[in-house]
Amino acid sequence: MTEAEGKALAAGVAEVARHYPMPIDPGMVAIGTLAVTAFTIYRGKLAAVNARKKGAKPASSETVTANTGHVIVPVQSWFSTGTDEAGRAN
Repeated sequence: MTEAEGKALAAGVAEVARHYPMPIDPGMVAIGTLAVTAFTIYRGKLAAVNARKKGAKPASSETVTANTGHVIVPVQSWFSTGTDEAGRAN
């Protein structure tokens, strides 16, 4: 996330909070943070397991690295067309 995107997101959250003043329990914030972190870490691993179960070979050429801020996680590229230049499924 760029600095400009972060500022825009923060402004949006602040505007919503201004209209809906509800206290947020720090424990609930911690649970939410844990859930997002776990999803970020394991989504690539689960995709790889599912691909292996289906008999597909790993798409190493389409694997990209996403920086989650604290953990570097390999994830499947969202830009795959599903076929190579010759029209074969990849």
